[in-house]
Amino acid sequence: MPVTGDPLLSGVAGDGSLLTGVGGILTVAETEVFTGAAPLAWTDLDLSGTVGAQSTLVILKVAHTLAGPTIAVRKNGDTDEYFNDAAGIGAACTRSDVAANFHAILVVVTDASGIIEWMSAHNDITATIDVIAYIK
Repeated sequence: MPVTGDPLLSGVAGDGSLLTGVGGILTVAETEVFTGAAPLAWTDLDLSGTVGAQSTLVILKVAHTLAGPTIAVRKNGDTDEYFNDAAGIGAACTRSDVAANFHAILVVVTDASGIIEWMSAHNDITATIDVIAYIK
């Protein structure tokens, strides 16, 4: 069966038929959503002004002023505690592991309202977070 439509955006089933509503569209945003002191506990960060009030895969650019693993992000409402400055990263949580004044790229999914949670392991850093792209 020939596939019609755009399989890259729609998806293709194993039998070659077109799946609708599976794919999303990549939007390049390049929008600063936070700058200031990073929180020491999981804190909401509302991205809905950029990505909308819906569940969205978000690509973030994070910069901070202290070397080492300092910033972590996760889906809002997730209660698993992945963040441990001495341990590795758990599934569904990403964190930056870069030198001071460099950028890291983090990927996270928002909740249905467009919100994520984030935190730092250090109380003396300034962070800047940009949404560089997202897929709805």
